Amino acid sequence: MRKIILLVLILFIHEKNFAESFKSSIFLFSESIYIPKNYKLGNPYDQIGIGYQMKVMKKYSINVSYREWISTKSVISRPTVISENKKLVINKNGFVPFYFSDRVNYHFIDFCIGKYARIKQNEISVYLGLNYAWGENVYTEYYLNGYWQNGTFIIWDAISNEKFMKARYWGITAQLFYNYYFKCNRVNIGIHLNSRYLFEYTKPQIELGLHIGYNFNLFRKRSK
Repeated sequence: MRKIILLVLILFIHEKNFAESFKSSIFLFSESIYIPKNYKLGNPYDQIGIGYQMKVMKKYSINVSYREWISTKSVISRPTVISENKKLVINKNGFVPFYFSDRVNYHFIDFCIGKYARIKQNEISVYLGLNYAWGENVYTEYYLNGYWQNGTFIIWDAISNEKFMKARYWGITAQLFYNYYFKCNRVNIGIHLNSRYLFEYTKPQIELGLHIGYNFNLFRKRSK
């Protein structure tokens, strides 16, 4: 990621000839994650990433981006309260078998196509596409010290054991971008809102982010 950021900074410095319209853009972003009924709006740096946009035909654009959780632990991690979790199955010996409890170290790649509209220095884009995610799922088991009383297991303390398993998912994503272009059209800043749904994982993930972009023409003919 550091090498990619350095490359973008070099492009900012190297390019000096401005044009009225640029068809390609590289942008860096930072996002906060929200998962309904599971996790409130997080830090503005829950995940970071880099993306590439290219305008094709008239008013259409392609958006390809990569993002990763920057915390070594899951950004949606929350401690489990055994006594309040009704989904846990406790056997007569106070043992809770492995159950899915967390996601960690996730990465995402998005492939989207959308439409944009620009008025003067303002631009709004809407995208829809596929996303591929990979990371690790955490499964937790508990050994509980306590006793049964009237059908309820009274807990003294608990010993937990975590099992990490690699996970890969395909999914769909919808994205809304707002860009403001500075007078030279070379640099833009903006905000964006993403919603992604991973197949086989029931909770959607919503991302609110800030981005900065550098615009250029990849196939521009240079004057002699």
